[in-house]
Amino acid sequence: MGSYLYHPFRVELNRGLLTDPERHEIATNVAQMAPTSALYAGSPSIQASVASLAKKDAALAQSNTTVVNDRQKLKSDIEVETAARADYDTELHTLSTLTGNGAKTTADIAAVGLKPYVPPPVTKGAPPVPTGIDIKYPVKGHGKATTFVQAPTGAHWQFVVQWSPDPYGPTTWTTLVGTGKSRTLTGASGTKIWVRAARVRGEVQSDFCTPVLITLP
Repeated sequence: MGSYLYHPFRVELNRGLLTDPERHEIATNVAQMAPTSALYAGSPSIQASVASLAKKDAALAQSNTTVVNDRQKLKSDIEVETAARADYDTELHTLSTLTGNGAKTTADIAAVGLKPYVPPPVTKGAPPVPTGIDIKYPVKGHGKATTFVQAPTGAHWQFVVQWSPDPYGPTTWTTLVGTGKSRTLTGASGTKIWVRAARVRGEVQSDFCTPVLITLP
């Protein structure tokens, strides 16, 4: 069998955790102490490595100085850039204000090279659900009733009104013609009809109110 030498001693070193100041400290210690050691005296390889480490430590120190100077210059350059940006924005605000005050149309603003402001569309939520439905029966006659969606006096609101026959409802709904608050229902005396209403504003519609059961006189 072949044989090998076992060396139980090793240097504690984790290069991934070293900082540059720690590297310089190690190089200084090596330069001061290694030439007086027995290992150094008996090993040309160690002597060459110590000399090389000193040169590379000097190169690293020079690079450190260059980076420090570059960082200081970068900080100064960033401060100059920030000030220039603030000056630009101030002047742009001045030009925008003067242009807006003097413009008669959006084309005037565009002609200066600026973008006209267009307000975003205002999205309104659904109108509130009607509070209820009132019923008016004729003083004379049968088979007729008029519904009135509850609304403030003088309000010109629009409504969708639907009806559903009692034996099958209120599940199957039919929309009545019109958009006002009143509708007239006709049918055989004793007919039971469910009625519900929703308020409409533009293209938006509220939920329907609680259905009301009507019995035609």
